[in-house]
Amino acid sequence: MANGVKSLYWYSLQSWSLLKYRDCIDITTRIGREIRALDDLYTTGDATWHRRIDKDGKPNLDLNVVAAPKAALLFAMDLDYYPDLDTRVFKFRGPRAVEAEFPLPAWLRKPADLFRIDADGVHDVQWSATDSGVKITDEVDRVAVYVAAPDSTARAERAKRIEDLKASEASLGFDPAANDADFMVLCRDWDLTNRKIWTSSITPKPGRG
Repeated sequence: MANGVKSLYWYSLQSWSLLKYRDCIDITTRIGREIRALDDLYTTGDATWHRRIDKDGKPNLDLNVVAAPKAALLFAMDLDYYPDLDTRVFKFRGPRAVEAEFPLPAWLRKPADLFRIDADGVHDVQWSATDSGVKITDEVDRVAVYVAAPDSTARAERAKRIEDLKASEASLGFDPAANDADFMVLCRDWDLTNRKIWTSSITPKPGRG
């Protein structure tokens, strides 16, 4: 997304994987909420800048800009992670202080507002305008997404989007990530569906013996 991709296909999120890795349900929901809160900027924006910062010969930090007519998305992505062979997951070393400059297209320079956004809402961040863009000082936990906007209405608009998405999720009344009863419903429905598929796949078709 930070490199300007226009769509996302969750190729590995089949129903069985959600059941096997229940702890990923909430993470996936949060990622989806963040993307939907910024979807118009992703689809109308173009990747205008990328920089990779190495440390001791290894990738350490990625910085990106996706610029849209309404605002720019700025990304700081921590690359200082390592594979844990015992748990078989990649682990980060924890939140880190980051000071970075991002160049912006002419129409977005000297923004009226800049803030960080995530699945929980919008957050203040220390920043200043430069001749070519902005400079941000922040603590980054794995990844940080910032919005640089030419007007002061963007913050309230994005905050409302997040709250509306939260309300839409809550209105479903179904939370298999946190509610055991809902998770059992997910397990039951998956089992019934796949039994039906399996049964139909071995039932002889009429006229074929």
